Amino acid sequence: MRLAWLRWKSIALLILLAIPGRAAGESTAVVFPSDDTWIRQGGQSSQPRGRKKQMVTAATRFGLVKFDLISFLPTSTSIRSATLQMVPIKMPPKETIWLLAVGGSWSEAQTTDLNAPPIVMTPLGAMDVPPHANQRSLDADVTDVVRKWVANPSENNGLALKAEAGQTVIFATKENVPRTPRLIVVFEESSGGGGPTGGTGATGATGPTGPTGATGAAGATGTTGATGTTGASGVVGPTGAQGPTGPPGSGIAGPTGATGAWGPSGPTGPTGVTGTAGPPGLLGPTGATPGP
Repeated sequence: MRLAWLRWKSIALLILLAIPGRAAGESTAVVFPSDDTWIRQGGQSSQPRGRKKQMVTAATRFGLVKFDLISFLPTSTSIRSATLQMVPIKMPPKETIWLLAVGGSWSEAQTTDLNAPPIVMTPLGAMDVPPHANQRSLDADVTDVVRKWVANPSENNGLALKAEAGQTVIFATKENVPRTPRLIVVFEESSGGGGPTGGTGATGATGPTGPTGATGAAGATGTTGATGTTGASGVVGPTGAQGPTGPPGSGIAGPTGATGAWGPSGPTGPTGVTGTAGPPGLLGPTGATPGP
């Protein structure tokens, strides 16, 4: 799908149809857009709309369309006429579309509501949309605008399209191939000798980033370099602060030591208090009576 879109984008950028004119040295080129999208003034969408098949125009919605002319029209080219052709695919019974200048560079792949270029609100022209014009090509004269673009390529930021307040007109974009917008340019071909080479034109806007290429094969591992010499020892740093005391050890208790020698006898203590009298003893046997 992406490959098909890239192929169509290349065709839109490069194809022009040269048609011999009635006057000698006059040619007509049919140019397709290089970029087209639409933005909403004051909107908050961060998603580009450049891949859509429809371009919405309203009071606060602006269609954007841009044509690459520098690739085939030198700055000295004499422009006889230029006509913008757009195909509406949804519209009210009658409407006027205003053509406005775009005040900065943009691309359909990156432009959103949040980074949209400024729109110059002074009309450059208008496109009348008659009743029952759905699916019919509408024309707008943009000769003066194209002359400025050809003479000063850096000013070519395309056109903005805006519908009147309260109305909405939806146009086909270049992704809607049968109804692609186009610019019909009638110009005069130079018949004299080649003039001096003009100065380098301004750098065009950066195109969308292409797909990532395949990863290349890994290169061979290089040889290991020689080991460098050992550097000199640094000076001894200052002694650090004493660390906290470690927890008590939990080793096995050693064997009991031998009994020491007896010490000298201590002094005799004082005589203790006399104890209480014991109970009377038993009566002894009666002794023998003495003789006369």
